[in-house]
Amino acid sequence: MNEERRVKYYIFEVEMPEEYEVVLRNIAEMEKITLDELTTASLKYMTVHTEEVKGWKTEFDKLPENIKEKLQRINVNRIYPVYDDETEEMARNRALAEEIKPKLSLHEISQKEFVDHIDEDNFFQLFGNPVIINCDNGQKLVCMAWSMAERLMRMTGHGEEAVEVIRKAAEMNRNEKL
Repeated sequence: MNEERRVKYYIFEVEMPEEYEVVLRNIAEMEKITLDELTTASLKYMTVHTEEVKGWKTEFDKLPENIKEKLQRINVNRIYPVYDDETEEMARNRALAEEIKPKLSLHEISQKEFVDHIDEDNFFQLFGNPVIINCDNGQKLVCMAWSMAERLMRMTGHGEEAVEVIRKAAEMNRNEKL
């Protein structure tokens, strides 16, 4: 049974020049809290005051270019969950492995392009096989030639299902011709 793993907490990895860490530590010191507590309080504040936080990007964009350029050196490099059954080191290694895993990039088309061209004999030559369809309702669907779908089903141990789908499709095709 494939049960979902429960997230214990998330780790945010932040990269920033020492000068900004000093600024944040000074703020924390003035408030008589640790940098961790200041960060936690900031996240809690952002969660409660979402409308105000939405305006922060606009305010940031109004800053002089030289200040914005300096602040661009503060980055969240990664955010990843730590699950109940793993250590922080295991979680970080998992996150790093995900980052280096090759990403499959597929061609994407609109729903209109799909509808306008699906009946063309060279559809997959024009748009790729498989191709991602960006539906008007926001969903993404994968469209592939039957030969590829069948091959994938067989490779993943679903060969009997492929045979059944082929049988049903052939039967439907025969019934249409009658």
